[in-house]
Amino acid sequence: MVSLGIDTSNYTTSVALSHGDKGLLFEKRIPIRVRKGAVGIRQSDAFFQHMQHLDGLLRDIGPWLEAIGVIVVSVSPRNVPGSYMPVFRAGEIFAGTLAAALKVPVIGLSHQEGHILSGWPEEFKGIRGFNVLQISGGTTELLYVNSRPRRWEIEILYRTLDISFGQLIDRIGVMMGCDFPAGKALDARAGTYEKTRLRIALKEDGFNLSGIENHLQKRIDRGEDLTAVSGVLFSYLLEVITAIDKNYRREGPLLVIGGVGESQFIRRALEPRGVYFAPEGLSSDNSVGLSRYPFIMEVASEL
Repeated sequence: MVSLGIDTSNYTTSVALSHGDKGLLFEKRIPIRVRKGAVGIRQSDAFFQHMQHLDGLLRDIGPWLEAIGVIVVSVSPRNVPGSYMPVFRAGEIFAGTLAAALKVPVIGLSHQEGHILSGWPEEFKGIRGFNVLQISGGTTELLYVNSRPRRWEIEILYRTLDISFGQLIDRIGVMMGCDFPAGKALDARAGTYEKTRLRIALKEDGFNLSGIENHLQKRIDRGEDLTAVSGVLFSYLLEVITAIDKNYRREGPLLVIGGVGESQFIRRALEPRGVYFAPEGLSSDNSVGLSRYPFIMEVASEL
């Protein structure tokens, strides 16, 4: 059986096809266009672009249409009541229409679950639970995932109280003259870790990143070397991750997901510590994890 995954996040339209035995058959992503100098996009504009992209992606998956046995689509940011963003309706509408035409079932998951499924390694099979650090443009959270049948139970252990890692990186990058999103450009400049000696404000209910944003903005305004600013930014983020891991992580392995997880700076520092990452290219928004859902959760035989 072939499973089709569809994800329409804020900045990427993506589809993927997976097979239970053959693995990933096809995957394609189209970025949402963001006006130069901007640090985001309106939901209505992103929704319109998604609908345009999905029309073309349907033609791309044409050779596999008759083999599709299930469609798995992201319908919300998280699997909690009230979690909603209009952009996910684009994928949901498209999935429902295509499923009706093909006469196959549709499974709705959250965008967050798709990220976790994309990074889930075989080593996690059979364990009771695991920790997940999602560091992206929309979310910065430490999670604990209980490995329940059919659908995981996800608990938030700790999170940012203001902006996310991705928002911080993009804001600093745009101040430096980089295009949005700015993660790759700043990561390439960051060099190697150097202790920052900057204060990390971990509170009982979460932490804040606005202080480091103001600090780095002042350094940019003073005309400091932008490579040095990038190094301080990523070194500080690594120190925050280390502090969160030390103080709030539960027993079990740690998986890092989300677009910031593509950072080579962060991977170089954490992989030697035994931290798991999604395969390169699958930390950022994609639908590969959604397409893998029936096989990872072992529900394919029930469809």
